[in-house]
Amino acid sequence: DKTRARVEAMQSYLQTAISIDWDQVNQARPQWNARWSRSIER
Repeated sequence: DKTRARVEAMQSYLQTAISIDWDQVNQARPQWNARWSRSIER
């Protein structure tokens, strides 16, 4: 069954998925933006 195979594949992917801590990302974002501006955006 095609649907069953897709569900099993998705379950496998979800077992190794990494959850992003957006609070931590947002806390560091100003420093990352400043670094980007200095290094890349010149």
